[in-house]
Amino acid sequence: MLIEPTVPPRDAVRRITKSSQDCEPARVIMQIKRNADMHLARVQSEQDRIQQKVKTLRAKHQQKSDTLQELWEQRKLRHQQEVGELELELAGLEDKFEARWAEEEKALQEVLDKQDKRGQEAIAELETELLRQSDLLRNEVRSAEEESNTQAVDLKEVGESMEQELKARMEVKKQAMETSSDAEVRRFRGYREGNEKAAEHLMEEAKIFQQGINFLRETYSRTPRLPRKHPVAVAPVDVNSPYRRKGEKAVVTSRDAANRQTTYTFAVLLGSRASCEEMILLVTLLQLLGSNVQIPLWTFAAPTTGGRQVQSLDGQWRFQREKVTPQVCNATTFPEPLTGHCTGLLKQGRPEDGGPGNATACRAACCAESACNAWQWRPGSCWLGFLDIRSSCTGSGQWQGEGDPSRKPRKMMPGSPCWEDGCRSDLDDSHWRVVDVPHDFVVEGNFTPTADKSHGYLPYGIAWYRRKVCIPEAADIASGKRYAWLEFEGVMVRSQVWLNGVYLGGHGSGYTPFLVDLGVAKLTPDCSNVLAVHADATSPDGWWYDGGGIYRHVWLTVADPVHVAPWGVYAPARVSVPLRGAEANADAEVHPIVAFRNKRNATENLEVTCTVKTSGGAVVASQVSAATAAGNATTEISLRSLQMPGASLWSPAHPALYRLEVSISSTSSQDQVSVTFGVRTVAWDPNKGFVLNGVPTKILGTANHQDFAAVGVAVPDHLQVHRLRKLKEFGANGFRTAHNPHNEALLQAADEEGILVWAENHRNGQDEEMEVMIKRDRNHPSIVIWSICNENLCHSDDVVADAKRLKALAHRLDPLMGRPVSANYNDFNGNHTPMDVMGFDYSPETYDRWHAAAPEVPAISSETSSAYSDRGLVANDPAAGHVRDYDTEHPGWGETSQVAWQAILSRSFVAGGFTWTGWDYRGEPTPYQWPDVNSHFGVLDMAGFWKHRAYYYKACWTPPSTEYILHLLPHWNWEEHRCGDGCRRDAATGAMLVTVWAYSNAEEVELIHPNGTSMGKISASPCSHVSWEVPFLAGQLTAKGYVKGQVVQTAEVHTTGSPQSLRLRIKDGVGESGVIANGQDVALLSVDVLDAQGSIVPTASAMVTFAVEGGARILGTANGDPASLELNTSPQRPAFGGRLMAVLRPTAPASGAIRVTASSPGLTSDSLQLKVLPKAPKAAKHGQLIV
Repeated sequence: MLIEPTVPPRDAVRRITKSSQDCEPARVIMQIKRNADMHLARVQSEQDRIQQKVKTLRAKHQQKSDTLQELWEQRKLRHQQEVGELELELAGLEDKFEARWAEEEKALQEVLDKQDKRGQEAIAELETELLRQSDLLRNEVRSAEEESNTQAVDLKEVGESMEQELKARMEVKKQAMETSSDAEVRRFRGYREGNEKAAEHLMEEAKIFQQGINFLRETYSRTPRLPRKHPVAVAPVDVNSPYRRKGEKAVVTSRDAANRQTTYTFAVLLGSRASCEEMILLVTLLQLLGSNVQIPLWTFAAPTTGGRQVQSLDGQWRFQREKVTPQVCNATTFPEPLTGHCTGLLKQGRPEDGGPGNATACRAACCAESACNAWQWRPGSCWLGFLDIRSSCTGSGQWQGEGDPSRKPRKMMPGSPCWEDGCRSDLDDSHWRVVDVPHDFVVEGNFTPTADKSHGYLPYGIAWYRRKVCIPEAADIASGKRYAWLEFEGVMVRSQVWLNGVYLGGHGSGYTPFLVDLGVAKLTPDCSNVLAVHADATSPDGWWYDGGGIYRHVWLTVADPVHVAPWGVYAPARVSVPLRGAEANADAEVHPIVAFRNKRNATENLEVTCTVKTSGGAVVASQVSAATAAGNATTEISLRSLQMPGASLWSPAHPALYRLEVSISSTSSQDQVSVTFGVRTVAWDPNKGFVLNGVPTKILGTANHQDFAAVGVAVPDHLQVHRLRKLKEFGANGFRTAHNPHNEALLQAADEEGILVWAENHRNGQDEEMEVMIKRDRNHPSIVIWSICNENLCHSDDVVADAKRLKALAHRLDPLMGRPVSANYNDFNGNHTPMDVMGFDYSPETYDRWHAAAPEVPAISSETSSAYSDRGLVANDPAAGHVRDYDTEHPGWGETSQVAWQAILSRSFVAGGFTWTGWDYRGEPTPYQWPDVNSHFGVLDMAGFWKHRAYYYKACWTPPSTEYILHLLPHWNWEEHRCGDGCRRDAATGAMLVTVWAYSNAEEVELIHPNGTSMGKISASPCSHVSWEVPFLAGQLTAKGYVKGQVVQTAEVHTTGSPQSLRLRIKDGVGESGVIANGQDVALLSVDVLDAQGSIVPTASAMVTFAVEGGARILGTANGDPASLELNTSPQRPAFGGRLMAVLRPTAPASGAIRVTASSPGLTSDSLQLKVLPKAPKAAKHGQLIV
């Protein structure tokens, strides 16, 4: 604001004039002018100062505005996060409110009558008080009248006024209480009447039952004890089933010694539900009668429906691989050019991972793909798929590609008839090979350099599987009284399912389970139903080995028309009290959410029983609820929480597990399922990392594909436990399911072994796949984070939009277990990541920059290191395809184990990481190609033997307070011509100098030369190594680990003699107590090549043959050599580094013992004997015993 110049005050002018009367007018005018100029100058100076101040204020205001805007954006982001947290908290509060209301409802029910009575008593008391007050007032009036008539009149008026006011107030309060009481009465009258009726019903049933028992006792007391010639016929009885035939007659007939018949007729004794004790008592009394109980007796005891029955279909499949005719593939195969971008295609593997490396290879990949009519190529990427070319592709662009609009996928709907020989029900398949599933037919093939390296140089293909299925309830299934479906846990890659020549359905992914309904097929009530499965593995969907065939379990489920939906029980368990850290127990609650599937037209009223049990079977909590299942629909219902006082918390150190059993019953149906769950809290903090049960916990993980030696991807359930335990041996507590959902047995093993799981979806944008994975796996406490995709598999037509949609889907399906959503994809990282947690793909040098850009977003190294090596080797050998076993080798995108984990463990904001990989796996051989057929990345080799890097992780991940670790490498069997880059010749002395490393968590390590001299004591940094150059001398090399000057651990390597014998042992305890002859169980065998002193010869490569006597066979062998080209299923293989292993399976049925012998020319053989255990009941599926 500008200030206007002011005129001097009038009296000031007068003063000037008066003092200048004797002066000249000109001088007076000049003086006035000078004064005015001075005043104007001061005014101008003040204006300038004020203008400068205004500018300063404006600058400060703009700065403050910018700061406020930034704070607003930050607060807005925090607000959005808080809204999400508040929504979860609100859900929790709602659950608690419902639980509290349920508890208070009963109390309200109990006090209702008392409240009503109390209200009446209060009204009576108020009326009494009103009369008493009126009397007092009248007395006061009388007293006042005696003192003064005037005062009395006034007091009387006041009293009457007060009396009227009090009456009015009492009437209002009375009406309010009556209204409240009436409302409460109306509110609970239904409950009270229902309870009264239920009580009357129960009393009536108890009375009838007692009368029946008395009748039976009286009958028994006057009936002579007779020898029972005909045993009592006892039908199977489900004591939890509703019995609805009350009032029917039952007949008991018995015969005495003279064959005289006595018949007893009595009414049905049991009402709507019989307890186990009642059933036992009744059956016992009837048996004591010495009677032949006729079938009509059990019309009242047999359940009205059959409940759920689950049958394993793993055994006795007929298998045949289909011959694939090579297809001509050239420019004429796809007549229409596609230069514009086509949406809806899937990106293939990178060229460096074995994917198509140019446009011609991309076209050939589409020709080989049975579900492809269009391909497109841009430098470095190939895109394939089936689409409507006219509507899915833009008119122009920089893409290269071709399409064939006439090439369309065969469209089949459930109920379609068979169209080729393999699905015909009358096909003669007696000459086909018999196999059990899980089964991987690709792993059985011969290696060939013409096959794809990324898939392990094994030819893929197509196969048919067929078997007979017994369906005794076929008539009830056809009539709708029962409902049946098949569940395939996994068929690689694309599958079609047929029953009795009718198409049931199929699946386009090999990584997730799928269901097919039997209702469209014509069933027979015997074992002649023919199930046929077509498995097309011609175009694998990854750049690693993923096998082919029915490689996971198959189940047939028959249930009542109203049942719990598949994967329909969600059991989120939450700690209900604050944790101070390191508690092993805490009060908790589980909040069941159950989906009911009703295949009937009518709505069904259900009685739902939820029971929480410990892993030992002890009941923790139980409740009964009412629910409604809408007709021809799936209804999801949130049930009341069950309280778990002092629950054992799940953690890697103490993996405590519980089971939630859910039973439903209605007038037409009954069902029971159970799920395993654990109680734990999970939080992801941007500064502290991963917090489990209130304790910051570093995730020390490895990423892993799903294949195993000899069996490919068809890994027996028992070996999943073995795979995790081998990782735990060197300190791992985390497992990433790369790059797809793994099977249920792996996750169950993770729950039991205390492993923290990163559960990964296969492709971004695949909503159905993500939904199935989360519904199937969300009850596993081991899973602490969901992942939507990995690297190239994150690419889609709209990457960010698809990622956000999948993240929202995950939070909708799993809202209460604290799991965030991430991805192994660096393009998502930064301050605008659409993910809840940043997943770093290598690049440890960027951790700090990314954290600074997004300080509020938690972070984890989703994939790290990619160091590669081969067990025990000292030199790189490209011709042989071998990599030295020092932690020095890695691809350009990766880093050594030491660099990777020093970066992770030194930053608290990095929640942990997943080393690529824990196990070697088939395919993706890096850095070499043929003859290498599997990777070198693993900390363990394909046979499960430790590489030297395993000891690095053991030393890095093991606290010294727990155990001191010291490992010395390499071996001490040296031959100059095989030295390579593992040693060098000393120019001065001519001695062969060997590079020796030690891994240790001690403070210092000293090395003692075979000649007895010390090579020096070196300080050992955490998660690193110490090294020396040592002149080779045959003998023993010894290392000593020191802490505070004291030796705490020693290690040694020594020169061995030549191979003399074999040592055959059970490997890692798998099969130690025996093997079950059920067609699924296996034992692992290991062979060591020994010298005369019994030491393993680390350079031995003797050819070893396994021979079996008894009911078993060798499924395959492995030695850890990436360039071992023997057939995977061969019982013969050379040792690698002096060791190899075999997988043995009993052939069902089998009995007695199995004897296995390992032999090699010129070496002493060895044998061992295994016990064959009786066939035990198979594992439960959804809580039901498998038949």
